[in-house]
Amino acid sequence: MTPTWSDGISDRGAVSAGNLFLDDAWVDAFARHQPTGPLEPFALTMGQVRLPFGWARETMRGLPVRVMRVLGDPLADQCWFDPGAAWDWPAAVAALSQGPACDVVVLSELHAGEEERDAITRAARNAGLRPQWRLCGQAPVVSLKTAGGDLKFEDYSSTLRRRLKRSRKKLDEAGQVTVEHHLPTPSEVDPLLERIKSIEDRSWKGDEGTGIFSAARLPFMRDVSHRLAEQGALELYFLNLDGVSISYRYGFRHAGRFLDYNLAYLPDYHHLSPGRLLLEEIVKTSRQEGLEAVDASRGSLERPHILRDWPCEIREHYRLTLYRNTPKGRLLHLLETRVRPVVLSLRQRFAKKTEDTRAGP
Repeated sequence: MTPTWSDGISDRGAVSAGNLFLDDAWVDAFARHQPTGPLEPFALTMGQVRLPFGWARETMRGLPVRVMRVLGDPLADQCWFDPGAAWDWPAAVAALSQGPACDVVVLSELHAGEEERDAITRAARNAGLRPQWRLCGQAPVVSLKTAGGDLKFEDYSSTLRRRLKRSRKKLDEAGQVTVEHHLPTPSEVDPLLERIKSIEDRSWKGDEGTGIFSAARLPFMRDVSHRLAEQGALELYFLNLDGVSISYRYGFRHAGRFLDYNLAYLPDYHHLSPGRLLLEEIVKTSRQEGLEAVDASRGSLERPHILRDWPCEIREHYRLTLYRNTPKGRLLHLLETRVRPVVLSLRQRFAKKTEDTRAGP
């Protein structure tokens, strides 16, 4: 199939991407709710499936450039297609050289093995694009089925078992513990989001202004939550102590998995490990309800997802940056691939030399 470009994303195909973050509910809500106003997206279409994009002016390495990103970035956790969608990534990447005018194209949160990355790289270069790959995340995935049957507490490492038992004992000693599990209908969404926002606002995410329920992002989160609740895909958990919600996990039920999208907890209860304990409740409940896995959705390299503590596989996510054959595209590629590595190397040498000097003879 030959990829083609179209303005807008209203001309949807009959085949789902098979990925919650590329399907209509997520993409439409993201395009509608941006701080600068609704986006006018466009799409790369292959057969009956489309990959939507947005365009913006950004500054990269101090250089003002025109950037095209997959619609949803940076709030989308994943960017790949179900095999049933019959999406050809090398062909799609080659077609990006013929898309709307820009200097840089960013495809973030890709999951592709080495062989597929090599094929994409060849296709990009043959199309006159300059590709750059970077590992951007590592997402732990806990399978709820093992060779011996359902995943059990005894299958955990001794370290994790001790941590969970110790934390649960402390929590029980602190007061009455309850867990709430919601697959809400649209009419139930708003009160639950208010509780979530209240917790996040008082957490470190609220202090740092990085919360997804901040004023700037709340309209999008409310809209997409209602849309996904209509599909039965919104899944929420709360950990309560003496009737007070001290932690939540906001996620999605998709393709037989719980996708763990966001969490926060009240800082006064940090010593009780509410995040870890609530995640264990999610693992147990998901297993009881017949789900196949608890999936971190994505995982930061700087702050690894604690689902790593459970028996899991690690799924690597990559960011592919494609520099178009424009003056700014070529210059930015040079800065990123030639100048930046030299600067980093010099900094490391200077830091080591300074450290050796301080250590003395």
